[in-house]
Amino acid sequence: MIGGNLLPLTAVVTYGDGRFDLDRATVLRLVDAATTGDPRYSPSTVRREARKIETRSMHEGWQREYRRLRASHPDRSGVWYARKIASSPAGGGKSVDTIRKHMTG
Repeated sequence: MIGGNLLPLTAVVTYGDGRFDLDRATVLRLVDAATTGDPRYSPSTVRREARKIETRSMHEGWQREYRRLRASHPDRSGVWYARKIASSPAGGGKSVDTIRKHMTG
């Protein structure tokens, strides 16, 4: 296997005259195919980690808003709190159900 390409060994190794030979052209073609990607690209988790931090921050904002609303209106349902958060700037345009799932932390 070279660069995700699976090839039988018999396709690159031959036996003749009492010795094994390697088909260099086939091996080079496979290696070239495996390394033709953009050399500037290197997989990075920076964007993924930034999105995780952003999401965590949004959830914490919902939780703060939930605690604030609950202190002033302790007798309301979870859906009521979620609707209030969704209609506020802290809601971020997310659905009431999504906010309800994450507001209690």
